[in-house]
Amino acid sequence: MIKSIIMPHKNPLRYDQGGKNMSRRNNRSALYRVVALLLAICLFATMLVGCGKDKDVTEEVTTSVKWENEIPYVSEDFEGSTHTAFARGEVTMEVVDDEGGKALKVGNRVENWNGANFTAEEFRGNSIAASARVKTDNPAIHLSLQYDLAGSTSYSWIGSGDGIPGAYTSVGGNIDIPAEATNIFVYVEADGAADLYIDDVSIKVNGEYTPYLVAEEIEYTDFNDYPALKELYADYFDIGCAIPDSYVGNSNQQYIQLVTNQFSTITMENEFKPEGLLDAAACKAEPEKYNESPAVVFDDALVATLDYCRDNGIMVRGHTLTWHSQTPEWLFYENYDTKGKYASRELMLKRMENYIKSVLTWCEDNYPGMFYAWDVTNEAIDDGSSKLRSDVPWTKTVGQDWVEYAFKFARQYAGKGVQLFYNDYNAYQAAKSEGIIELLKPIAEAGNIDGVGMQGHISTGTNIEQFVAAANKYVDELGVVLNVTELDIEMPKKDGGEYLQGVYFNDFFSALIAEKKAGLPLENVTIWGLTDSMSWKADKYPLLFNGDLSNKMAFDGVVCAVNGTILPVPSDYVAPVDDFSPIYDDYEGDKFVGRSRFGGSKQEFVTENPYEGEKCLRNYGGETYEGYSIDVDRFIGKTIKISAYVRSSCEMVCLTAEIDGVWPRIAEVDTSKGDWVAIEGTYEIPSDASVFSIYFETPTTDDFFIDNLSIEMVEAE
Repeated sequence: MIKSIIMPHKNPLRYDQGGKNMSRRNNRSALYRVVALLLAICLFATMLVGCGKDKDVTEEVTTSVKWENEIPYVSEDFEGSTHTAFARGEVTMEVVDDEGGKALKVGNRVENWNGANFTAEEFRGNSIAASARVKTDNPAIHLSLQYDLAGSTSYSWIGSGDGIPGAYTSVGGNIDIPAEATNIFVYVEADGAADLYIDDVSIKVNGEYTPYLVAEEIEYTDFNDYPALKELYADYFDIGCAIPDSYVGNSNQQYIQLVTNQFSTITMENEFKPEGLLDAAACKAEPEKYNESPAVVFDDALVATLDYCRDNGIMVRGHTLTWHSQTPEWLFYENYDTKGKYASRELMLKRMENYIKSVLTWCEDNYPGMFYAWDVTNEAIDDGSSKLRSDVPWTKTVGQDWVEYAFKFARQYAGKGVQLFYNDYNAYQAAKSEGIIELLKPIAEAGNIDGVGMQGHISTGTNIEQFVAAANKYVDELGVVLNVTELDIEMPKKDGGEYLQGVYFNDFFSALIAEKKAGLPLENVTIWGLTDSMSWKADKYPLLFNGDLSNKMAFDGVVCAVNGTILPVPSDYVAPVDDFSPIYDDYEGDKFVGRSRFGGSKQEFVTENPYEGEKCLRNYGGETYEGYSIDVDRFIGKTIKISAYVRSSCEMVCLTAEIDGVWPRIAEVDTSKGDWVAIEGTYEIPSDASVFSIYFETPTTDDFFIDNLSIEMVEAE
């Protein structure tokens, strides 16, 4: 779904921020500062450029972070004479006047990942809070983290936001950096090739700082005695794993060996996505030559991985031919020039056909019979409307039928026996599943689709019955087979979380086996990554293995499921205690409860015209349905009362519940006068709900403000 990453993990190899030998802290910190200063001198007035190249600079830069009380931090507003920013790719960088101050302008961007790096080596082994303000015409902005670990390079989104032309968007979040990481950068990137204006970059340590002069080494666990999942599940369905192309050529061969021991299929995490194959240099150098047929390139690491799969009898899933994300923006423009016009429908259909032909033909010619499936289209349905995404380049250039054409071309050029899939997340939710079925019906009727891939990016709160019911619905209404394509299950953040996650894996796979026995044509379940430390959701610890390759209770739960047993309760397990304490927020503190509903909207404290006190909360940006959300899982099975004061220039503010894919309205108030208005409602949460949250939304995208929020349990009427 998203770029693979490497992040810290849990037992038995712990990145325990408080468990290190702190008696050495002062000496290590002082030495670290000396090394950092030497690095700064060596690299002063240079820019780090993508692909291992150096680029002349027009601004003075330094790798040296600032220090206060022997704790590193980055605080960059570009008002001084030196700047802690480095080019990411062959971009131009200059400090410019903007909105009464200075900002960093990043131009000449070609790929989404082109942007600005900020060194973060000094934060190794610590948790950080990172933020930035970015102005751009691109549709989405990402503040991301990159580092190397165990021979692989990690990419992780820290925070994302919508680009708003002419206005700055704040992006940020918290993330952990492994003690084993090297070459660490926080960077700004965006979906699209428009210029970036970057300001107010901040990187700070969360909690107590532990200095790591050099990266820690991983002591790997012997995994050769683990029961092989591919053998245990051979009578039911194939078990696969998503991997990066760095495993095969890695000096740490333990990773690919564990994959070979456990899994019968693999999916390349990023390498078969359009941005991994399209040759930007060739297309831009000779746009007339490649006008209708974009140049593609299959790099050595990808070929080495495919050779390994061929030699070891591992089948491969291609992921993905068409997608709105991780597809270069230049593909959709005349002459591949983002400063020009969008290409015509006719030209984009030619490019789509020839790109699909090039990829599928190369795979079949070089690895006949090895690809068992291709994800033809990925994530085309919008979460809010449950309709085809209207704001993506494929829809803007080709039109509403672009997915049909993608499957038509894939059927035309796919090798014999290769199954064609549509792949999406939240595919178990009622409204979204209806949208997916509506999209795919004409494709199924034309005989151009074989299966639906239900991404399994879920939590232990996801309703398993709802998941398998949706799977059966796809089969019944479309006549397709099923794959679970991207399975990772978030670990609960509470005592006993690892055991509870193991129980859920046990229950989830038991349900899949039962459905398979009942006739569900489930043919493959792919785990989305090998270890927690390499998961794109590493802070959720969602996979089967720890970073040292030791197996988790999640792995044990999968084994128990196929053996028809129940995961044993560990001797030290303590059942979590129910917490029905109320949720209050007057927005006077440093942090607020809740979050953006889907990441597009943003929230911030403001001091202008609060209902009471010194501050209130402002919600801005994003779509109308995104808004401000508060998780209230603790009250499942109870009746709650929600109250707050709201104001907005919108005609109304609505309070809505979100429960297993349905959205009942709790309350709404007239805010057209722009004054503070009380909003209040009660809701009885069903006891069989898996997840539950409430959110505030408006019928337009105007800002709204909230103060004095209260959520408490009440007696049912």
